[in-house]
Amino acid sequence: MAASTGYTNGTLLGMYIETTTGGTTTKTKFANARTNDFEMTNDMIDASNKDSAGWKEFIAGLHSATMTCDGIMEEDGSVGSGQESPEDLLARAIANTPVVVVMGSGIVGDLKLTMNALFSSFSLSAPDNDVATFSVKLQVTGAVTVGKFV
Repeated sequence: MAASTGYTNGTLLGMYIETTTGGTTTKTKFANARTNDFEMTNDMIDASNKDSAGWKEFIAGLHSATMTCDGIMEEDGSVGSGQESPEDLLARAIANTPVVVVMGSGIVGDLKLTMNALFSSFSLSAPDNDVATFSVKLQVTGAVTVGKFV
């Protein structure tokens, strides 16, 4: 399949846990996601001084990034193979170890964001007479790699 063109339908973009075992790389998608968000920020260091003529001056500092995913709760036993169930994500959050996370469409030639991240939060919401939902937040640790799916 050729790279996507034009505007991007958000439905195409997913979040995946990437693992490599014995030279084989596997991506497992976060199941039942409604939203996936990636946010990168740059720290701004205040370099204002007496010669700044009343205006603040800044220099660039460190980068940081976070990712969030909100989805519909589904029990582990009914989530399809090759997907990360909410229970799987909670187990990873409890384990408190870095994971490789990929965000993108999976279509050859499309944007692929790859990063190491830690789960910083997991929440489960169970409203009366409504579908239960989950939410995870990940803190990126280290650099974000911007590439293309191959």
